[in-house]
Amino acid sequence: MSNSPDSVYEILSKINMQQFIKAKQKQRFIPWYSAFDVVQQNFPNMIYEVLENDFGLPFFDSPYGIFVKTKVTIQDRTLPMILPVLDGANKAMKSERYSYKVKEYKNSKFTGNYTDKYVEPATAFDINTSIMRCLTKNIASFGLGLYVYANEQMPKLIAIDSEQLTALAKLSTEKKVNLEVLNKAFGVNKTSELYSINFENALMFIEENAS
Repeated sequence: MSNSPDSVYEILSKINMQQFIKAKQKQRFIPWYSAFDVVQQNFPNMIYEVLENDFGLPFFDSPYGIFVKTKVTIQDRTLPMILPVLDGANKAMKSERYSYKVKEYKNSKFTGNYTDKYVEPATAFDINTSIMRCLTKNIASFGLGLYVYANEQMPKLIAIDSEQLTALAKLSTEKKVNLEVLNKAFGVNKTSELYSINFENALMFIEENAS
């Protein structure tokens, strides 16, 4: 096997990762352990590093949110990667709880007002999860499964609750939009499998496809 950096991309980019790909509502990703294992089989001397802040902690805090950094070295070529710590709504997590505005709905209709929604402080679990995602994307920068990341990996997601499910069902009845059409558009078998992050988009879909 060649030791040149160019051969690393050539080798890894040709590996079929289809069998390892996981999917959540149209978002495809490769688990970190699968990516790590495949690279180790091809380049056992791979080195990865989780960067630490001045206090020896594996994350970096800022007014914009917490983020993590990794570095991967394969065949003497080192590439870095950075990734923010995100919640289930794709909002940046910080060291303290904060709020942002979202549209207010009543009886499945936008009231014209906005209400506060909160992002909880990042936990050690959130940071660790982001580190492993960052490592996976870092490996992808060398070519392994890079095509998968044309779509960004979604963070930990939460299914819609009963109130949101009822709102969707009611609006679909009012607008005469079959929920099967909605489910197909969002890539789920049933409406209850939708994630809360897609709730507003689902409402908009029903409105836009009203009879």
